[in-house]
Amino acid sequence: MSWFPSLGALGGSSGARIQAGPQTIGQLKSGTSRLVDAYPYDYANILRASSPESGWLAQPLTGAEKDARVIVIGAGMSGLLTARELLRAGLNVVLYERNQLEDADADWHRYSYGRARSFVRKLQPDTVCELGAMRFPAKAKVTWEMFGDVLGEDTLLDLFPNPGIVPTILCKDGVTYPWMAGSNQAPDLPAQFMTVSLDVRNAINAIEGGGSTILEILALLERPQLSSEEEKHIQDFWISMIQRFDKLSLGDWIQEYVSDPKGWTPEQMSIFVNLGFGTGGMGSMFPMGFLEMLRIWLWDYLDEYALPPGVGVGTVAHALLSKLKTEFGANGKNTFTLHERHEVQELGLFLTPDELSAKPGVLVRDLNGQGIEGATLVPVHADYVVVAVPHTSMLTMMSLASELSYPRNGTRVEISFDGKRYGFYSYFEKSWSENYDSRIAPLKNAIARLNMMNAGKSFYVTPQAPWAVGSVLADSWQHIDNRPVRCVLSEGWTRASYYIPALAENQNGPVAALLSYTWGLDSNKARSVLDVAPSRENGTADIPMFTEKPAWFGPGYSREWWRSYRASAAVLPYIQITPHQVRTTEYFNSILGNAQSDPNAVGIDWQDQPGATGAFKLDAAGDFATSNALCNLHLFTQDPGFNISARDRTYQKIFLSSDSASNYPGWCEGAFMSGMNAAIGVLANINQNKLKPEPAQLLQGNPLATVNRLIPLKPYVRQP
Repeated sequence: MSWFPSLGALGGSSGARIQAGPQTIGQLKSGTSRLVDAYPYDYANILRASSPESGWLAQPLTGAEKDARVIVIGAGMSGLLTARELLRAGLNVVLYERNQLEDADADWHRYSYGRARSFVRKLQPDTVCELGAMRFPAKAKVTWEMFGDVLGEDTLLDLFPNPGIVPTILCKDGVTYPWMAGSNQAPDLPAQFMTVSLDVRNAINAIEGGGSTILEILALLERPQLSSEEEKHIQDFWISMIQRFDKLSLGDWIQEYVSDPKGWTPEQMSIFVNLGFGTGGMGSMFPMGFLEMLRIWLWDYLDEYALPPGVGVGTVAHALLSKLKTEFGANGKNTFTLHERHEVQELGLFLTPDELSAKPGVLVRDLNGQGIEGATLVPVHADYVVVAVPHTSMLTMMSLASELSYPRNGTRVEISFDGKRYGFYSYFEKSWSENYDSRIAPLKNAIARLNMMNAGKSFYVTPQAPWAVGSVLADSWQHIDNRPVRCVLSEGWTRASYYIPALAENQNGPVAALLSYTWGLDSNKARSVLDVAPSRENGTADIPMFTEKPAWFGPGYSREWWRSYRASAAVLPYIQITPHQVRTTEYFNSILGNAQSDPNAVGIDWQDQPGATGAFKLDAAGDFATSNALCNLHLFTQDPGFNISARDRTYQKIFLSSDSASNYPGWCEGAFMSGMNAAIGVLANINQNKLKPEPAQLLQGNPLATVNRLIPLKPYVRQP
């Protein structure tokens, strides 16, 4: 899930107006895209080094090495990739997932893989309401490697209907502005929007540091190979950015570096707050750290692609899991076990009574067929544990914030297991170890501190496109260059709306209307439309008013349906040639008929999801060291200071994954990279010498260790 729509229609970071077109996954896989926080490592190339037969190993594991047992917590994108790579290496993997991964009824097929959630409406053709990630940057090379493995490299993808890419309506103060880049009717943003967009782009691109400009660094990050001098340019530049901007929020930067110098009027600031670059309101992002903005900018946030019709990120995750089951499950190599609807309540360490041996472990509740209260906590130990869940879920299982946590906040519990009495300690139980104070306690504080970005979506599936012949809105729906409007940006609570046809836009078929997509404070505001009194739509002297039907407030209509209706009422007037010619009530009447319930509405508010409390980690001002430590936690395996005791060495066998432990939160790319770090960390702990050269690169160190004082991490040293 990205945190603002792409700048493709405005030329991305550089401003070069080259309109992208459809590409196959094979084409999208080509090229190099480095991330500025991990610039020495070409993650896509490292992933390609994994083979189905031996994964990242140059030599097979043998004996006790191969017998190592790994627990992976969470079946999202990072957990699935970690599991795949460890299974390929020949290890035994047990995967625990709290949710039911797949379920279906007469109307919907639902896939819930962490935050990779796709609800597929069973129509002709199937229509996807994407409740997780839905648009994927062309530069997300690791993502395309993984997606190609499932969908095939010949799969052709089209651009996501982002603002200006498709016919778009911008609404400001009740006035509508049409826009579609390259069109005859409205090729550019209106002048007042363009001024704001150019001011922000120019201010960012004018930033210099370490002797380099942003555009120079952007070009270096696309190089297939980097010289030591080029690496130093990137490092010097980014260290300079960290030192200058880490403690600065986006809102403060806009005021200090753009609004004040450019003499923005309140109206211009309002445009940026409500409509951003012309690509979506940025006001709810003001508390975000400006450094996070720079990361995205240096990724050259340009073209984004949608998955094929009928396919969502949840269905991709489902296909990844199906391949693992087939190859490594009961009928395969018998090294993979999945426990669905199992909730890990505690992560910690098992120690024998003499404390001469120790293993990481978890306490698990089986939620199948019984509520949480009826489930029993079962201890399970392994040789390695990978925690592939958001940091908000980590808080619970690390005894920081849960009434069900057991043991609570450092209490030692005696547990019988394998004929021995084990002491189970929480991961963050206060230790006598020197390593606890220098490494583990700061990690506890890092996880507890990290910022979480709220997000919510409201979908309504229309059996036919609103602009199709026969629709109530067919004659009034606005077009640009004879193409129907498919994107609406508004200063209202809906913020951004997208119409995503299951077929080509000139073909009649169902449409998934993402009527409201909000983040941060806007996501909180979007909740205000629930459970409010009925409203009356505006009429004219000639056309009487319409009101919502009293029956619509009954038990037959879900909260998701009601919010979809409210979002539609906020958006439809802006798309019509003559506002209020066809009102929302009339339109919904034409769809519903006499139905007392409606299965076409679906939505999500990530604040309401257990263990999520938002959508994704997004760094606030001052979060650099926190994020950097979590992203590089696999380097604990390279720290000789953990050899003090058996208990210390156990900390080297617990890895944190998910996009909460990545440089690029809210993206599949960050989740996949984090999963790669964790898997390579496990293999390195078992026998680093058996790794292929490509994955072994990730053990060369953290290129930003010199500016991270939170947790000691191995400094990066370039290998000859």
